[in-house]
Amino acid sequence: MSLTRTSSVLRQCRLQLHPEALSLTRTSPPLSHSTRHCRPSRYGAKSFHTTTPCNAAPRSPIARKAQSTRRQAVFTIDGVFAHTVQGDVEKMLQRLEKTVEEHYDRWKETHSYEGSYGRAKLSLDKYKQIAQSLLRTAYSQPPSARAIRAISTNVEVIWNVSRCLLSPDNRALEVWLHSACALAGARSPALMLAQRNLDEAHPNYPLRTQFLDKVEQWALQERDPRAMHVYVRTLIARGEHESAVPFMDELMSTIYPSTRVEGLETPLSFYNIPQVWPTYIQLQEGLKKKGVSWGVSRDELARLAGVDYQEPNYLSSYASAMFEAGDYEKYEQYMHQAAMAGVPSACVSLAHFYYLTARGLFPRRGEKTFVPRSEEDSSEVLKKGRLETLYSSIVRGLAPHEYYNNLALEWWELGLNMGSDLSAMFLALAYREAGQLEVADSFYKLVDTPRLWAPKFSADDFAMNWDNPFASFSVPRRVLNVKWYDSDAKWTTEK
Repeated sequence: MSLTRTSSVLRQCRLQLHPEALSLTRTSPPLSHSTRHCRPSRYGAKSFHTTTPCNAAPRSPIARKAQSTRRQAVFTIDGVFAHTVQGDVEKMLQRLEKTVEEHYDRWKETHSYEGSYGRAKLSLDKYKQIAQSLLRTAYSQPPSARAIRAISTNVEVIWNVSRCLLSPDNRALEVWLHSACALAGARSPALMLAQRNLDEAHPNYPLRTQFLDKVEQWALQERDPRAMHVYVRTLIARGEHESAVPFMDELMSTIYPSTRVEGLETPLSFYNIPQVWPTYIQLQEGLKKKGVSWGVSRDELARLAGVDYQEPNYLSSYASAMFEAGDYEKYEQYMHQAAMAGVPSACVSLAHFYYLTARGLFPRRGEKTFVPRSEEDSSEVLKKGRLETLYSSIVRGLAPHEYYNNLALEWWELGLNMGSDLSAMFLALAYREAGQLEVADSFYKLVDTPRLWAPKFSADDFAMNWDNPFASFSVPRRVLNVKWYDSDAKWTTEK
C-alpha cells in the first residue's frame, strides 16, 4: 500500500509542534500561527485514500468483470434485467438447432397461423434466424428496445419466437427476453413485468413504474382485457376497490371459455399473472370490509369458474357445494372431473366418499330408498352374503358395496401417485382393517413419520402397535373429509 503525500499545511503543523526537527541555520521566514488548528498525530500522517501501486500486477479480466458485475444491481427499479446473459452461447445455439423445428411446428399450429398473428406468417428459416439473433444479442449486450428492433420492428413476433428459447435451467436468458421485449413495446412481457412490480411491492403501496403506467394506458384507452385485469389488481393493491369495480364488471362480460388457445395474446392468465377468479374474490372481500356488497355468491362463482370455464380447483369447490346441498350425483360428477384434471386433494376426497359409501353412510348410484348406517353398523355392510349381493346387483341394479370399497383404494393410490402423502396413511389403515398386513405395511413405510399427518396420540399408537398382528386399526370416520380441502391439509385433530 502506498500513502499519499501529506499537505504543506500538515507538514508545517508537524514542524511547528516539533521544533527540535528544525535546522539551526534557518533560511525561511519564521512560521506564524495558522488559522487551521491541526491535531498532533502519534503515528504520523494518515492518508485519506489509497491507490494501486504503479508496479502492482494488473488484475485478471475475470476478476475485473466480477468486480464490475458486483457494483451493478441485477434489476432496475422497474424490474428490468440489467446485464447480459453469461454462459456459452455456442452451446445454446446447438441446442436451438436440435429443437427449433419442434417449436416452430407448435408455434405455427397454435399461435401464428390460426391466431391473430396470421398476417405475420414466418418460414422455418426466418423463425430460426430470429431465434439465433436473439441468442447472440442476449449474450452480448444488456436488454434494450434497440436490441430487439435491430432484429425486427415487429416486436410481437419477436416475443412469440423468443418462447422457443425459454428453458428452466437458464433463468437469466428468460428474464433478459422478458425485459428486452417489454422495453421494445411487446404487450405480454410488459404485463408480466407490471405484475412483477405489484408482487415485489406487496404488501406495500405499489409505486408507479413505466410498465404500470403502460397497463393503465391500455386499460383506460384500449380496454385491453388483460391490461384491465392487471389494472384491477393494481387498484386493489392501492386500496381503490370502488374504482376497480367497473373494470372488473366489464372484464367479466368480455371473457369467454375456450377449449383451445386462440393466439398467444388471448389467454387472460399466463406466466405470473394469476387467474381472474382469485382477483374477483379479492376485490369482493376488500369491498365487504368497507361495507359494500358486490358480485355473485361464492357458490355461483365456483359454478361459473368450475363448470363453465372448467377450472379444476373450482370444480372441486363447486362439487363441495353440491355435497352440502345433498346432490351426491353432481358431487361425484364434478369431483371426478377435478380429480381427472390432476387435483390430488380431489382424488383423496373422492376416495373418502367411496370409502364411506362402501360402509353405508352415503347412497349408492341409483339407490332411491336409502337409510344411512350408524358408524357401529357400517363395518357390517361389507360382510353381506353372496345371495344378498347378487340380489342387490341384479334386481335392484345397484353395484355391491365391495365395488365402492375398491374404488376408494384405487383413488387413494392415484392420489398418492399425484403427491398426496396423506393417501399412504389411509391406504395403510384401510388394508390393515381388511387384514392384508403385508400390503398395509408397504404403504405405512411410505409415511416418513405419522406425526406429520396424525395428532400425537394416534401417531404414537401407530408406532407402538403397528408391528403387533393382533392390534386392531381402522380409518377414523371423522377424518374423512369428502369436501374439497387444501392439498397441504393434515389429519383432523381428534376430539
